[in-house]
Amino acid sequence: MAIFLVALRYLMLITLCVLLADFISGFVHWLEDGYGQPSWPLIGQTIIEPNLLHHREPRAMVANTWWQSADLQFIGGTVALSLAALCGWLSWELTLLVALTVNTNEVHKWAHRTKRENGRFITWMQAAHVVQSRAHHGRHHGGNRNTHFCALTPWLNPLLERVRFWRGLEALIRVTTGVSPRLDPVVTARAAAR
Repeated sequence: MAIFLVALRYLMLITLCVLLADFISGFVHWLEDGYGQPSWPLIGQTIIEPNLLHHREPRAMVANTWWQSADLQFIGGTVALSLAALCGWLSWELTLLVALTVNTNEVHKWAHRTKRENGRFITWMQAAHVVQSRAHHGRHHGGNRNTHFCALTPWLNPLLERVRFWRGLEALIRVTTGVSPRLDPVVTARAAAR
């Protein structure tokens, strides 16, 4: 019984790390998509422009190496883990959280590849709903491109969309600052072409 409880505790902690990594990456993705401007110094060219390219050409990221997909996350994660170690807060849970967050763009890339490109194991993980599938992530690239921001698992997006989490945050920002999220240029161009 004790071994079962220990195993259950670790399974719950791992699941919480996965959910938190998915939420963190989704939150950053939501900020990029809704509020990021290509004209911003440093961030505009390094983060917002590649994000806009991805929305224009979703499969362009498939050609990226792991480093091209995770360089900024890796640097940020290394800094976070180093600071945690200096403060005595380093733990396996934090290390797992950072590792998952750093690799979210790689999992995101899998959602843009074909089954053949992914191979059996990744395709199995997508079919088993362990990581996000092409169909699930396709909801982000359809419509107004303002939903399904979490790109690691298919678990959080349905819940966040059902409770209108992102719309609520946008309303809060609009009420407190007067700033509304920007429309995706692809959506704007599509509307203008009609």
